[in-house]
Amino acid sequence: MPPPPVGDFVRRIWALDLDGTDAGPERIVPDGCCEIVLTLQGEVRGSFPGRAAPDGLVRRPADILVGQATGAVVVQPLGPVRLLGIRLRTAGAAALLGFPAAECTDRIVDLADAAPGLRSSLRAAVDGIREPDAALAAVAAALRRFVAGRTPPAAEISSVVGAIRALRPGLTVHGLARGLQWSERRLQRAFAADVGIPPKLLHRITRVQRALALAGARPDDTWAAIAARAGYADQPHLVRDFAELAGCRPSSIRADPAPLRDRMIRYD
Repeated sequence: MPPPPVGDFVRRIWALDLDGTDAGPERIVPDGCCEIVLTLQGEVRGSFPGRAAPDGLVRRPADILVGQATGAVVVQPLGPVRLLGIRLRTAGAAALLGFPAAECTDRIVDLADAAPGLRSSLRAAVDGIREPDAALAAVAAALRRFVAGRTPPAAEISSVVGAIRALRPGLTVHGLARGLQWSERRLQRAFAADVGIPPKLLHRITRVQRALALAGARPDDTWAAIAARAGYADQPHLVRDFAELAGCRPSSIRADPAPLRDRMIRYD
């Protein structure tokens, strides 16, 4: 995570440069974060959240805000591409952009419409820069200027997000609300505004992501073993969550190519 004040809003800044030789469609599974993506060269097409079939991919604007997703998307570069991305903290989008996160849930919108001032700042920062590390540093500097004086995400919501991300055993929405001395309804409303998805869905997304990380780190483990380590009651529970959130069976996603994810240069 970048240092404060940018790190109060941003989880990761990344750059990607693909030569087009490995540009097949790639499935992107929800991770509980909104993201800003700038296309500096080339064209990327993609599906919309929850409609992750690799056919019928549509052209996207050059600069986009990807809202919280409740289902997987498929993206495919068309030839060589250069991309820059800003993955926001789970509760960072509303604080950074100044509107409720729920307004862009399951939507991919033109950044020029969602945040014209931010888009202009980012484009001005990277104009003419081709070296990825220099572009990452320029984006970080532009973000420092943009967030100066902005109020970070609410501490209460950040604490609940942290508890969910930790996948603590026995976690419930009732218990999370009670820990803040809030009602469940108040917590749900705050999550809609600041996060864009309910706490329970964030928990499910986090658990799927934990399973994916374990599958990558332990390629010889069975899915039953991964399910147990990720906190699922059993393998069928894991399979159901993958079907809904990833749009496929676990065995399918393990075999998916991932040139976008694997070749990112990160600024943490």
